[in-house]
Amino acid sequence: MKAFSFFLAIPARLPECQFVGRGFARFDCRIILDESAMKKICCLLPAMIALSGCCPPQPPANPYANVQTKAVLKYFQGLEARSDKRLLSGQFSNFGDRANLRLLNDIHANTGHWPAIIGADYAGRGGINAEAADQAAIAYWRQGGLVTISAHMLRPHIDQHRVRRLARQGR
Repeated sequence: MKAFSFFLAIPARLPECQFVGRGFARFDCRIILDESAMKKICCLLPAMIALSGCCPPQPPANPYANVQTKAVLKYFQGLEARSDKRLLSGQFSNFGDRANLRLLNDIHANTGHWPAIIGADYAGRGGINAEAADQAAIAYWRQGGLVTISAHMLRPHIDQHRVRRLARQGR
């Protein structure tokens, strides 16, 4: 089995970043590429995409993966060979104790389709709360959906009461 890897040296300026949000710090960063770099990308990108499909499906990284894990991996690997319906969509349910299936049920009621993936975050306004996120994730998995969980932690030196007060004030 051969593995292909590509390295493309692109002359670029340092990312230009600016603050774009309130509350939790959000930054918008862009890398500015010159015309020469864009030409290289436009020429090599189709070749990389074409070569990416020439490798056989890989087995799970975990040799002890269970049947469900192998089925999900096989499903993802099979998307490439399909002629239609090759895109999966997902929906973030909420943070901490606010995670639930309400929004996903609304999406289904309005569109007739279920999002393929539910996302939830353990971190909430009051710190870590895994119970609601776990309940939503397990319920969606049992209905046949895929799940992603994250935990975006606040900086530890921030006074949590101050953060909640600022959030209520809309800052």
